[in-house]
Amino acid sequence: MPRQGRRRKKTRTGKEADVGEREKKLTPRCFVIKRGDVGDRIKDLVQDFRMVMMPNSAKALKESKINRIEDFIAVASHFNVSHLIIFTATKAATYMKLARLPQGPTLTFRVD
Repeated sequence: MPRQGRRRKKTRTGKEADVGEREKKLTPRCFVIKRGDVGDRIKDLVQDFRMVMMPNSAKALKESKINRIEDFIAVASHFNVSHLIIFTATKAATYMKLARLPQGPTLTFRVD
């Protein structure tokens, strides 16, 4: 049967947008934060680590002393964040914790 009407029917419009959404959701994203009283070297390390993870990290993430880790976890689901990287400093050493969200394993590394 011949085609009716004068215009052609678009068939690919919805599929391309759907693939982009799925790919965007599956891309790993992370928050890089510092906790506690850390020195200038750790603050620089956090900024450098954010730049390394830049395409999929929050560059200008605002932190304050009243923010808790639970606050970052609650916001992470809204922004499709899959990992949380936390830098802490004690008198003995500096530590980096890598956590998979929402309830994944947590790895702890000692930073020298």
